[in-house]
Amino acid sequence: MPSSVASDDSLNDDGFIVDIDAIQAHGIGAVDISKLKSNGYYTIASVHAATRRNLLKIKGFSEIKVDKVKDAITKCQPASGGFVTAQELGQQRKRVLKISTGSKQFDAILNGGFQTMSISEVFGEYRCGKTQLSHTMSVIAQLPKVYHLISLRSTHCSQLRILAERRERWHILIRKAHSGLNGILF
Repeated sequence: MPSSVASDDSLNDDGFIVDIDAIQAHGIGAVDISKLKSNGYYTIASVHAATRRNLLKIKGFSEIKVDKVKDAITKCQPASGGFVTAQELGQQRKRVLKISTGSKQFDAILNGGFQTMSISEVFGEYRCGKTQLSHTMSVIAQLPKVYHLISLRSTHCSQLRILAERRERWHILIRKAHSGLNGILF
């Protein structure tokens, strides 16, 4: 990813992810960018998706500064309106990974696992394992933040701890489970 970008519609080589450092060209200081990074915002899209309330929680960010950051983020967004050429789309699709479910048979059904950079919908009867699958994939994903959407709001720290220990990825997730599920968003 580029360390700094000057044009309004600047993207990295494959036209997909813009590094947060790009807002420096639009009047946001390096100190503020480092504060954003220390709070988990590394890309333009992550700051764009963040609510003003969450950005105000960053130490040293006032409403005026949040508005200035949001304006700079808007200027760094792609100007294409969401349209890309087939070649650009092909480059984006090359970056798609498959996340294994932990079951070889289930991975075979999914053609290798759940795809990154996409939304996967799971549906079925009540009590057939949809929530358990969602919890398991939240543990397996190994990303700093996992968007976990569920209508029943039935996630408990103890469930996530059990899943994390089972998958031997406890060092990251247990910390998040102890800190009030900050790493999993509803």
